[in-house]
Amino acid sequence: MSWSSGGCRGALLVALLALAGCGFHPLYGDTTGATGAVPINVQQQLESIHILPSQDRVGQQLYNNLRDMLNPRGVPAKPKYFLAVQLVETQQQLLLEQDQAATRTYLLITANYHLRVADGQAEVLSGTVRSRTGFNLLTNEYASLVAKRNAEERSAGELADGIRERLALYLAQAPVPPPAKPGS
Repeated sequence: MSWSSGGCRGALLVALLALAGCGFHPLYGDTTGATGAVPINVQQQLESIHILPSQDRVGQQLYNNLRDMLNPRGVPAKPKYFLAVQLVETQQQLLLEQDQAATRTYLLITANYHLRVADGQAEVLSGTVRSRTGFNLLTNEYASLVAKRNAEERSAGELADGIRERLALYLAQAPVPPPAKPGS
């Protein structure tokens, strides 16, 4: 069967019409919000999120990744939302040698995030994102440390991607909050 046959063209046309009628729309374009009347630009909404900094190394990497993804122009002057993220890190040692020394470790980092409205501090979204990366434990301690830090860096990037996706999906459907009061 070739693409030039009428049956294939008809099937393709029906599939495209079905996709157009399902309500599919681009996430990062101007869309109509939950109110049905106000167009929402998701990227502008993401840029209005102030990310609260973290104290540990992986938290700092996550903060930097989120800041670059959400607010490429820097910290918003008048944020509509505040985002707090708490990290929990666990390690699982695998591939044991005969002397019970681990040669492979999996790093599991769980990020619990909370999005609050800047005016009133009402929590509007919370959730959990997980990342699992592995690294080799080598006889050279410095090489093992570098491998672990690389795994942490990769995890921070994966967590930031997951959080950004969930925030964008929420903001594409949520009503736009009023602007924050001056001085808050």
